Amino acid sequence: MTNQKIHDTKYNLLVQDFITAMQKVMEFGAEKHGAWDWKERDNTYINDRMRAILSHYSKIVAGEWVDESGQTHLAHIAANAMIIDELAKQQK
Repeated sequence: MTNQKIHDTKYNLLVQDFITAMQKVMEFGAEKHGAWDWKERDNTYINDRMRAILSHYSKIVAGEWVDESGQTHLAHIAANAMIIDELAKQQK
């Protein structure tokens, strides 16, 4: 990304508390599994992350909003979506 594109990016459109929650989810995962362990994974891991998204979604549907990590299931869904997006980019 060029400096101009970074400058033009409207980060103020993002909800900082949600970004912070995603960051805490990533820290929770790093403590459990190791930081950046997901970076060298394959399609099987993408499928695992999709299952994790569905699991967090089903807990929300059941009325549970907060995960054992102390963060919302939505923050976990977003963090998993970010991981899937990054792994998909690597496969192109």
